[in-house]
Amino acid sequence: MNLLSSLNISAGALSVNEKAVSVVSHNVANMNTEGYHKQRVNLQARNIAGQIGDNPANQVRANGGVKIANVMRYNDDYLNNYYREQLSEKYKLEQQLGNLDELAGIFDDLEGTGVDAALGKFYEALNNLQEYPASSTARTNFIEVTKSLTSLLNQKSVQLSKLTGEALGDGSSEDALKNSKIYTQYRELNNSLEELAAVNKALQTTQTGTLTANNLLDQRDVILHDIAQFVDITVDEKANGSVTVYTGDQALVKGAKVVGKLDIETAKHYCDEHGIVYPDNWTGENAVLSIVDEDGGKIVDNANSIITGGALGGLIHSATDYEDGTTNAGTVQASLNKLAGVIAKTFNDLNTDSKAYRIDSANTNHLKATDSDNIIFACLDASGQETTTGITAANIKVSDNILKTDGIWNIMMKMQSVMLKT
Repeated sequence: MNLLSSLNISAGALSVNEKAVSVVSHNVANMNTEGYHKQRVNLQARNIAGQIGDNPANQVRANGGVKIANVMRYNDDYLNNYYREQLSEKYKLEQQLGNLDELAGIFDDLEGTGVDAALGKFYEALNNLQEYPASSTARTNFIEVTKSLTSLLNQKSVQLSKLTGEALGDGSSEDALKNSKIYTQYRELNNSLEELAAVNKALQTTQTGTLTANNLLDQRDVILHDIAQFVDITVDEKANGSVTVYTGDQALVKGAKVVGKLDIETAKHYCDEHGIVYPDNWTGENAVLSIVDEDGGKIVDNANSIITGGALGGLIHSATDYEDGTTNAGTVQASLNKLAGVIAKTFNDLNTDSKAYRIDSANTNHLKATDSDNIIFACLDASGQETTTGITAANIKVSDNILKTDGIWNIMMKMQSVMLKT
């Protein structure tokens, strides 16, 4: 090896180490950059000859100094996948927690103005009526308290519907859907899918083990984390760094192409498309997500069941009663409807019982047999007529039969009837 070769090797070593130092500087400069992964230069010996064999002279001539083998990016696929899983769960729970905070605000029983307090006043007025059955004051008070209870149930139902509407729309209006949280979320997800496809395309044409490729991989991971915030995903990475992303078993992005983006429609529109009577025969959510191809053709007709994580999963399952112990607007609404139905049936049955009596308004010392239609609670049917069928928290009301002039005397008597007979 001559002097010139030795100098070339030294110069090459200085150049290589200069580039290695620049990578270190790059690491320091980006230590607070979101999504950045530390990089390291890997070196290897430079071989400038062909076959070396056992010839010492060839071995000497083969020495070319040092070169950069690649720029390695510190990364752990297991930790990345685990992080995305937890990220998806976090955003789902955040949506549910926000839902619970708002539910707690609706049912402000700690302030003494909630349903529990209203029920307490209702039963207190009922006990007072039982103690003083011939008192018009006790009867009037019972009716007023009952009206307050039904009004409160109506109000809470409206508030729950509003909460559901903010999350998913009202189930029928396109404008309500477009103003909902889920509409904004699904559009942001589709944008992230397009961004991922663009980065995948760049990775397919970029040499691996370079600063450029590593920076693209950082961008890719940031986008994957963004996607995981919206839905639960699994990721299949190729040798060039591009990925295929799935939700459930359905691919959303393959390489440089978005093969399945999300679409959304109201429950009514979905029912109309599938011959389902809305809302009578619909038991799903107010909004229906689907997965469509690039031409808008549906790949998954109703994707609500497979999107279980992320903000979209938290929202889509925030308003339906799944009877799995979940507390959300749907389960609370179902419980409130059950409460309204039980109260209505219990007191309507008592007041229309064949053995029940009511006080004669013309002579409070006499009793009259109760009428079979002498109900206390009712709701209105489609024609505006009172009915006891389908009573919910949203539509429960005090029957006009009780609210009419002298209607207070239509409330039945049972135990007190013996005392009042003459």
